[in-house]
Amino acid sequence: MHPTQATTECYQQTFPFQGLGSRRVEADFSGGHLSSDGGCLLLREMDRAERLCEQLAACFTDKLNA
Repeated sequence: MHPTQATTECYQQTFPFQGLGSRRVEADFSGGHLSSDGGCLLLREMDRAERLCEQLAACFTDKLNA
């Protein structure tokens, strides 16, 4: 860490979210140093499974190729 960078002290290990049916949903930050790239991988898998980008693109009309 750069000497001028500020750090944040966080003592709460988990953050609960609204449940999903019978499943508990929570963020757990006890894993040490992690990469934020995991969010991109999750989004890619969600896009492949649910075709999110395709559905979003269908909301717009491309008048250049009409």
